[in-house]
Amino acid sequence: MMKHQEVIEKLLDYLVWLQTPNESFGGVPICPFIKGDFESDRIKFSVYSQRHEKSLTEHITDYVESGKSTGIIVQLDPVRTTRKRYQKFVNNLMKEKGFGDYKSLVLDPLEEWSLVGVETRKMAPCVLINIGTRKDFSKAAKYMTKTKYYDGFLLEDFKRLKPKTYKKKIMMLQEKNE
Repeated sequence: MMKHQEVIEKLLDYLVWLQTPNESFGGVPICPFIKGDFESDRIKFSVYSQRHEKSLTEHITDYVESGKSTGIIVQLDPVRTTRKRYQKFVNNLMKEKGFGDYKSLVLDPLEEWSLVGVETRKMAPCVLINIGTRKDFSKAAKYMTKTKYYDGFLLEDFKRLKPKTYKKKIMMLQEKNE
């Protein structure tokens, strides 16, 4: 297991990489919103492990009460199920605790995950739980459609994301491939 200082250094390297313009994403950073939040101190960072006394629910509550726009919980323990199931668990946990206006995206560096051939999660030092409001995630997704972000995406990339959200793009690409 990595020492805490090593986790912090790798996390910072990963966050810098995520906010660097990437040609595979139309010259847009993989995560174009993190830079503004990072530079204006709108990210609540915390470290969670099952070996610590503080529960995951307490970390989530601390983030919500902080008033920051983004929460990043650095989870030192590996995910013991699929990333997708764990993400669903975290979202259900937030809903049960009265935080239904929030959503999580779980990033697991051990999961085989790539978009336009870029392994977007491999550089993460460990499991990261990114939390924000559903409204902010929705606004961000809508904004991204107005950029060149998705121009290089393949049919598989759109299917890997939320198929319902990208239904038009999927249908268009399927017709193009026929």
